This record gives sequence, structure tokens and C-alpha cells, in this order.
Amino acid sequence: MKRRGFLMLLAGGAACARGAVRAGGAAPAGPRVACQEWVVPGETLGAKAARLAAWGFDGIELSGAPLRGAGAAHVAALGRTARAAGIAVSAVCGGVEGALAHHDAAVRARAAASVRALLAVAGGLGAAGVLVAAGMRGDGSRLGEDDRRRVLADLLPALGEAAAAEGTMLLLEPVRGAGASFPAGLAEAAALIRGARGTGLGLAADCYHARHEEGGLAASLQAVRDCLRYVHVCGEGRRVPDGSDALLGASMEALAGCRPGMFLSIQACVAGDAAEELPLAAAAMARAVAGMA
Repeated sequence: MKRRGFLMLLAGGAACARGAVRAGGAAPAGPRVACQEWVVPGETLGAKAARLAAWGFDGIELSGAPLRGAGAAHVAALGRTARAAGIAVSAVCGGVEGALAHHDAAVRARAAASVRALLAVAGGLGAAGVLVAAGMRGDGSRLGEDDRRRVLADLLPALGEAAAAEGTMLLLEPVRGAGASFPAGLAEAAALIRGARGTGLGLAADCYHARHEEGGLAASLQAVRDCLRYVHVCGEGRRVPDGSDALLGASMEALAGCRPGMFLSIQACVAGDAAEELPLAAAAMARAVAGMA
């Protein structure tokens, strides 16, 4: 059997298993698998969504920047396109204008307004939420670390209420590395969410950063399980994961017992042909999710 045919056979098995759950109308017992749209080959959302569904994915994560200012009719059309392919929009990623934790009130207001607009889009798409990275250095803010924390903490309750009103969530994603300021990691981001006491706030985790920059993948994720609502996954070296990938295995083990139906979305770099790598990833993740039950 040729390699591409074998890959499609693997993906077809994953798609059939997931299709049976969708056709039966039962809620997923374990996590659902998604992929960021820009990783997927195809010129249109319909083409990308159809490919992901055929390969066994449950959702597609959309970029937020092109959706800023999108009208209700356009949002509804995007939602119909994804549903027609048989998958969900898992989340809206980024697209926030300005910075929430900024010394300039006008910049903060613009950022908060763009978050609210994206929350309305996510709600219209039936997405789990809007991924928001907060506290990046290089945003022009003159606030110190403590003031950044205070400003963000002050903004979160109202944004959480706005998210809940739209039927979605603001998914706070801590960003680590040289360009990051705060939240310092998953624990601090979770503390901000808990302090806001809102129903429309959740935590998004990145398994690559949790493994390499925090106190161990399992310990980091398990400590914030009460807030965790969305997860970015990848393979070693930030590549698309496959069945033998150690990082994927460790991520799934760390997420055992996580919230049913939560999306695990591939955030990775494609080393070769995405049309070959993504079906393998879908099959590997389907097996890993089945093993979590």
C-alpha cells in the first residue's frame, strides 16, 4: 500500500470513530482534537475544514485578526461552513488590538473593546473561547510588573461577564520566554482567573512551554486543572506530533482526567507535507485520547 493511502486509512479509522460519536449525538467523554487553520493546506475555510474532518479532527482554530469587525452575517456563514464539513470552530486565536495591561487608558480601552468584539464572534461561531495572551513586553507600556498585574486583574471580571453573555470564554494564555512579562506561567494565570470569580474566564495551556519552562508538564497542568479549558499540543521540537512522539505521550498522560469535551489543538510547525503529517497526528491523538478513558 502506498504511503498516502496508508495515511488516509489511519485517518479514516479515526474519522469513523469520531463520526459515530457525532452521529449518535452523545457528548464526548474525553477531549476533542483540533488544529490551527494556518497549519492546514487549502485556500478556503471550507477546504481546510473538509480536510480536517476527513482526517479525523473535531475542530478548527481560527485566527482572530481577520475576524475583527466581522459582521453577524459573515460570522454565521463561517459557522455554517465548518458545520457543513462536520467539525466545530474550537477557538478564536489572538487578534487583540493594543494591550490590556498598558499605562495608557485609551490603549487599554481599545484592547478591551477588541476582546469584546472577538468574544461576540466566538459566541456566534459556537467556539470555546478567544485565546488572549496578556502581559507581553514590547507593547510600549511603562507599567511595572505589579501594576500590570493590578490592571489586568481589574479588567478581567468585566471581560469574563462579557464572555459569559456571548456564551463563550476569554481563555487567558500565559506566554513564556524572552518576550513575556506576566502572567509568569500557568499558576499565576490561574490565580488571576480564580481571583476574578467569573464564569466566562478560563485558562489556555501550551504543553511545549509547560514542559520546557515550568516545573514539569504533569505538575504544571494538574495544579491548574480547575481552570483549564483549552490546550495547545505539539510534538518534540514544536513539530506536528505522531504516534511515537514523547511530548504527545507526556501531554496526554498529564491531561488524564481533564474536563470532558475540552479541545486539544495542534499548534506546531510542519516539517514536510502537511497532507501527510496531519493525518498521522489525528490518528495518534485519537489513540491517545481513547487511552485516556
